[in-house]
Amino acid sequence: MLDKQKESVYCYIHRYIQSKDGFSMRTELYIQIDPLSEVALYEQIAEQLKQLILTGTLAEHTPLPSVRGLAQMLGISVITTRRAYTELEAQGYVLTVPAKGTFVSYRYRERLKELGMI
Repeated sequence: MLDKQKESVYCYIHRYIQSKDGFSMRTELYIQIDPLSEVALYEQIAEQLKQLILTGTLAEHTPLPSVRGLAQMLGISVITTRRAYTELEAQGYVLTVPAKGTFVSYRYRERLKELGMI
């Protein structure tokens, strides 16, 4: 579990995925959480992932780390990471496929239109 005395925790996540055209793509995520913040940990994670999606760092169909994997990397509860992913899925940014994983959703483009960003 996360030590409340720590100022912040961060992780780099490097993932290589096969693109549609057959080339390998590297996706790098940097997620930082601050246990001393008044913002809940799941909200910190969800907001950072959302920004990575909105900026195009995480493209459509990009797999996210597993709930357990991200929890382990950040040293937090699986429940916390699951709640962050659930929040993103409810907002249309990601899609979870049972036994496959969580992926950036194609619906995030619709969300960008709603927000007037495209």
